[in-house]
Amino acid sequence: WRVHRIYKIIRGMLLEQPVASSGYPNWLQGLQSAGLSLDRIANQINHLYGAFNAIDFSITCAFYELSRHPHWVTILRAEFKQVLGDRPYPTRADFPLLAHTLNFMQEVLRMYPVTMAVARRTGAAIEVDGEQIPKGTEVTILLYALHHHPDFWENPETFDPNRWANAIGPCPPYAYIPFLEGPRQCIGRHWAELEFVV
Repeated sequence: WRVHRIYKIIRGMLLEQPVASSGYPNWLQGLQSAGLSLDRIANQINHLYGAFNAIDFSITCAFYELSRHPHWVTILRAEFKQVLGDRPYPTRADFPLLAHTLNFMQEVLRMYPVTMAVARRTGAAIEVDGEQIPKGTEVTILLYALHHHPDFWENPETFDPNRWANAIGPCPPYAYIPFLEGPRQCIGRHWAELEFVV
């Protein structure tokens, strides 16, 4: 439904004549001139819309946790002051120096996954808890359950960015996948992480 609505809006915008006095480029017509079909443009805009909703959700959750744990405001402000000095915002190059900030971000993404579940098809036959699952079976990965599973996380319902301080990675390795992994991982991962930190 949303893609259909976006399609109609974009089609209407593309049919409008650009206003010469606006001074702004018509990027939709630029995409169309580059050879993208109306369907492709609508799908990509829908994808961007979803990405902005996802990062909005994550940032809202971060502010919620900062309101519950005001000492983290002090910690993060001090780290930013030390790393950035008078610069107004960080860059990706600053990430190795923002340990507390990245730990805080990872914990927000663990506690509040953007999507509760994803569906995938098995690429090979697998066995889970003694049950055979054939190749090509559609399975659901419950990210919230995975990120809160007591077998994988100590005190999983407690917001604790310090759990990431000495962690090499989650155990087992795929117990934490806020952006998924492999060829189907979120293509906006690096942008989302930078947007979150900024």
